[in-house]
Amino acid sequence: MKNYFSSLFSNHKVLENECYHFFKKVPIRCCPLCSMSGTGTVIKQNVIEPVDLAYVSYESTESVPQTPPLLIMHCLCGSKANWTTTSRALQKETKPQRKIIVVDARNHGDSPHSDFHKYEHLAEDVKTLMNKMDVKKAALLGHSMGGRAMMYTALKYPDLVEKLISVDISPIRTTESFKAAAQIMQAMQNVKFPTRVTLEEAKTSADMQLAMSIHNKLVRSFVLTNLVEESNGKFAWRVNIPGLLRNRKYIFSFPDVKGLTYSGPTLFITGKLSDFVQEKDHKGILELFPKAEFRSVDNSGHWVHNEKPKEFLNICTDFLSK
Repeated sequence: MKNYFSSLFSNHKVLENECYHFFKKVPIRCCPLCSMSGTGTVIKQNVIEPVDLAYVSYESTESVPQTPPLLIMHCLCGSKANWTTTSRALQKETKPQRKIIVVDARNHGDSPHSDFHKYEHLAEDVKTLMNKMDVKKAALLGHSMGGRAMMYTALKYPDLVEKLISVDISPIRTTESFKAAAQIMQAMQNVKFPTRVTLEEAKTSADMQLAMSIHNKLVRSFVLTNLVEESNGKFAWRVNIPGLLRNRKYIFSFPDVKGLTYSGPTLFITGKLSDFVQEKDHKGILELFPKAEFRSVDNSGHWVHNEKPKEFLNICTDFLSK
């Protein structure tokens, strides 16, 4: 019996007044383990331990070494693979040519999973990668969640940032469209993967289950890019859905940045059909980013770089080449 309870406590985590273990998420006061022990292994969200981000880089013999590279971070439930085509085009078309570095955020793609997912953590991960690669200054580009991560990095570490590009996300408020991502992640968590089937058969099964709550086929196709076959032959999501759901209140809100500003060149690219950034946000954005410029792309929604790749490329290369 003693060994049994010891094994329970060894996996018992208390995170900001909530417990995470086999009982599901519960308040500390309702947790049977906390009731028995009176204590728990307390993990503080404000203790920031960076992770080593997975990344891919693009450069050519024409890349100018002294020109700061461009670091790109994807959206929630995305990965560096989503930016392959755009990154190659940016590397080729931006003058002078820059090295392009595309990362997988923590809990995404090939990067490590973590219990923590605040923008403070994401910024620290970016800073750590820059130190590891001996990058003194970089241009930063991020889409949606990645945009907020890069915004916070610029506000917290302005000396590391040459220029900033935020793609269809606001630091001022969060739209219901963004918060709807929680429902998508919940649908992903509810998927039951079949066994002894091929990857394509597993995708078909997952798609049918997702379709019950996610009616947009393009969204389901995006979600299914996270389906992987593990070494034991079973299927799983490579994105850390439980961890992201636990941290959704941090993902759907921007940190308190009172007193912080980034006065370097900044560009906000938005889709005209998207509601993620609205004109009423501009005043607040300019208080944080006084040199911010705003470019809206016609006939485009939240996925500007995919829906209007030529227009997106022209806007970015013009800004980066100034």
